[in-house]
Amino acid sequence: MTTLRSVFRELAEQAPAVTVPPNLLETARRRRTRRRLAALAAVIALVALALAVPLARSQPPASRDPGGGLPQHLVTVPRDTDTVERSPVGPAAAIYSLGEDNPQSDPEDFDFAWWRGGHTVASSTIVARDRDAYRIVRSGYYTGAELSPDGRYLIAEGRVVDLATGRERLRLAAAPTEAHLSPDGQTPPGDNTTLYGRWTEDGTRLIAAENDRTMIVSWPSGQVERLVRHPGQRPVDQDLALSPDGRDLAVQSNGLFRVYGADGDLRWSQTASNDLRRIGGRAAWRADGRLFVFDRQVTGCSGCGWAPGTWRLRALDGATGEAVAAPAYPEIRDAMFVNVVTWRGDVAYAVVAYTNGRTDDRMDIGGAALVRLAPGAPAPQVVLAGPEGTHELGVATDLVDRVRPVGRPEFGRNPAEDWGPALSWAACPALVAAVVSVAWVTRRRWVAP
Repeated sequence: MTTLRSVFRELAEQAPAVTVPPNLLETARRRRTRRRLAALAAVIALVALALAVPLARSQPPASRDPGGGLPQHLVTVPRDTDTVERSPVGPAAAIYSLGEDNPQSDPEDFDFAWWRGGHTVASSTIVARDRDAYRIVRSGYYTGAELSPDGRYLIAEGRVVDLATGRERLRLAAAPTEAHLSPDGQTPPGDNTTLYGRWTEDGTRLIAAENDRTMIVSWPSGQVERLVRHPGQRPVDQDLALSPDGRDLAVQSNGLFRVYGADGDLRWSQTASNDLRRIGGRAAWRADGRLFVFDRQVTGCSGCGWAPGTWRLRALDGATGEAVAAPAYPEIRDAMFVNVVTWRGDVAYAVVAYTNGRTDDRMDIGGAALVRLAPGAPAPQVVLAGPEGTHELGVATDLVDRVRPVGRPEFGRNPAEDWGPALSWAACPALVAAVVSVAWVTRRRWVAP
């Protein structure tokens, strides 16, 4: 044993010296920290994946009504309802918007929802003509509810969206600048003002106001038929109405109510406050030459413009502006806005935006409905009401006299509305963990012996 021990001692004495690498302990600690961070990142990724891929809703296809019709009622939709762009459901029976509370609307001041395309502060919701299939529409800053009579197309901030495909069909653009011509002496024409647009009652034209002139566009060709100048008047699209033959244009703004002929000449003019009289809507003109207006009695603050009132439908002679005989229509009470969208004989169908009932600075639109205004009726008959809080409502006017029973609603599913927020929230703890880990490693490096 002594000899063996001596041999091992001699071998050890003859062995070369082993040099310990510098900072060996610190290097080992860094490697261990990296492994822990990698494990933490993997755990966070698995949690985010679990949140991003929830069990899909089991939804049987909505039953179809071959003839189509307006649903008996509308419902609110989940936040992850699919979109028209991803999963179109064909032409719409109706469209509504809850304003900034509509699902998949973006905050106004910043674009947090990076997983969505564009920046839309108020989206809209459609329901198909032939079944209770709902989809979200996002187009422009405010999507709106300007639906074509057949329900296939939607005008949203000058973009005509084909709801059957989810793609843009046409974009309204400002007309070319007319050199040295600015009748009101304020804003030169053709200054790239955003055009919004609205349909005529029969859906064969679009009209869009641009400062002191209005563009009349043929549909579906998209060709500009003509520009109508109205010096001293700067209306929005709801203050315009085109006659059924496309010749005469009624314009109301800046305290003036005027009608311009086919050649652009002024046919007649009246002074009219928007608080007291409003153009009847996109279907204000009748084929017999009558121009329907609403006489309005404000029941809120007088002169503020944004107040509820009582609205009464009246008729003028479109050629002269003189009052003419018309049936006695029921009053519309507590309404913020009223828009006659179509007729069936002498029966008018109008979309009404009602007040939320407040009288302070939080007064706003509280709901909207399509109503039937029958001559001699004691009150408007509600045909279709939007969900509570609806700010805008539009319908396929071809269907106003056809209501179909509702079935089980189908919403589709937009997975981006699950994994987008999940990844955003998962990134927050991951970022905090990364910052803490880097600070911890840096501190250990400085305090290491």
